[in-house]
Amino acid sequence: MKKKILSLILCAAMCIGVVASFTGCSGNNTDAFVIMTEQLDGLFNPFFYTSAPDGTIVAMTQIGMMGSKYVDGEIQVAYGEDEAVVVKDYDIVENDDDTTTYSFVIKNGIKFSDGHPLTMEDILFNYYVYLDPVYTGSNTLYSTDILGLSEYRTQTVGSSSDDSDNLISSQASSRASARINELINLFNSELKASSTKEVSYAAMKEAIAGYSVSSGYKSAISNNAEEVTNKNLLEDYEYALKLFKEELENDYLGAQESYTDEPYKSLEQFKDEIFCFMYTEGYVEVEYAEGDDGKIDRTKIEKLTPAYPSSITTKEAAIDYIYNDKIARELDIILQYWGTASTLTTEFTAKAKEVILHENVSDDGTLAVPNISGIVSLGHTDAAGTTITVNGTDYKVASAHNDDGTVANAEEYDVLQITIDGIDPKAIWNFALTIAPQHYYGEGSAVGVDIKNNKFGVEFASFDFMTDIVQSTRNIKIPMGAGAYKATNTKNEDNPSESDFYINNVVYFKANENFSTVGAGLENAKIEKIRYQVVSSANAIAALEEGNVHYISPALTTDNYEKLEKLSSKGMVTLSTDQLGYGYIGINSAKINDINLRKAIMCAMNTSLALDYYRAGTAEQIF
Repeated sequence: MKKKILSLILCAAMCIGVVASFTGCSGNNTDAFVIMTEQLDGLFNPFFYTSAPDGTIVAMTQIGMMGSKYVDGEIQVAYGEDEAVVVKDYDIVENDDDTTTYSFVIKNGIKFSDGHPLTMEDILFNYYVYLDPVYTGSNTLYSTDILGLSEYRTQTVGSSSDDSDNLISSQASSRASARINELINLFNSELKASSTKEVSYAAMKEAIAGYSVSSGYKSAISNNAEEVTNKNLLEDYEYALKLFKEELENDYLGAQESYTDEPYKSLEQFKDEIFCFMYTEGYVEVEYAEGDDGKIDRTKIEKLTPAYPSSITTKEAAIDYIYNDKIARELDIILQYWGTASTLTTEFTAKAKEVILHENVSDDGTLAVPNISGIVSLGHTDAAGTTITVNGTDYKVASAHNDDGTVANAEEYDVLQITIDGIDPKAIWNFALTIAPQHYYGEGSAVGVDIKNNKFGVEFASFDFMTDIVQSTRNIKIPMGAGAYKATNTKNEDNPSESDFYINNVVYFKANENFSTVGAGLENAKIEKIRYQVVSSANAIAALEEGNVHYISPALTTDNYEKLEKLSSKGMVTLSTDQLGYGYIGINSAKINDINLRKAIMCAMNTSLALDYYRAGTAEQIF
């Protein structure tokens, strides 16, 4: 457990916001408000973004089922007409059978930024994406004990616990490991036989061409062994290399911001981004100085010797050099310990789940368990047209719907009911997910939307659906939702191209004119244009002072605080707040596999030294 073996540093008020003087914030403003952002991965998909900066970009376009707000020092659920959320009203009822039912009254009239209405069809689409057994994003809604969820995810009638789900996950994980190990074993075999102790790309392809895949590899991919050949293994190899190249490209971007403090800051070599990247990847030999006690002091670098050709002078050349060297000498390491390995394991496990689960699906696609029994739209059941009391108010459940999914009668409402087993205080927060448009993120799906007939726009346990439909190129490049802003480009146009929304390290937003439909107490954004500019933390204050950005959020270090104090006379306003985040030190268990030794190393550390990085009184140790 992390808390038992790691000393954690909790950094309160770790970040500050600094705003430059900015005039003309009225609705007819023609200038853009520019906000600093850290490096972006460009995965702007509400279901699958992985980095916090990407999540911030996505959030500009989205609204959630519910939100949160501070009331009398406590965090409470935010809902109602005055909140930018989907839910008008809700309540929680504990039932006599030890279950708990959550009822959510859905607002009428909400529109996405493209004018399409937000309806129960969109809500159920989002829930079914997150709860699909091959969903590989970061949302953990599936951990909530929703009635009927295990039956649906395993397509096993009568499955009332996580046992079946865990068994399928375990089997799928084993198949994924077998699939990856096939490449590792072949590479190691070729490496052992190589006189140069290298297996080039061409040599590995040749080895695969003459290789007969094992029965374990065949069963890892398909229930029909005859379908699987060495062509499948070649595809796996090529895909692994593609992921590895992408990982190196991300490493290159990250290396540019990794050496802004001592002992690197004062060394000229670390002003060169290629050198930083090569240092990160271990292609620079380091000699440390001796301390006063005669021992090596790793905070003082005495000599740096590049272990790569001086002819490498471009980003592309640097990445290609590392790429070719690593895949020839350390493919087995890449497939076990790099981020590439994690991605392959996740995706191969999802694909294996698909194979296992579709054993219980008929040839025509009919599911043994067509829906999650604990998630019900009352307006699409026998409860339609009845009256339900939610949070002390009577609401008439929708009795009919228009072709576009909207409630036919203005005084009626769709009501979502979710029933879980037992009592779970955090379940309400799990249900507060954002609602992305089904017509956008599900476009092209073979499954339509017909709630009464258990069609929610999601192809069950389909890896291709998740990757090709939900994560289509458009859907990861341009986010869509009912939030305060929508994607645009340098010309402030609607429907920007996939390359125009985020270009040259700038993300472009314009106010969503449909945002006011989210609630009677809401207005459209007053700032018409917002831009997010990628700025390194080391250059943030300089970018603000030069007028390149209007808002930055640097770490609250002593050095930064002193710099910002001097800028107050230039119209800069500094805002600070507590941040419940933490930094931590980790040890690679692959390198030091004895947990007791890792504990000993942690206990030997003086973690209070990390506090010196922040302004006095703004960070504290936690254990």
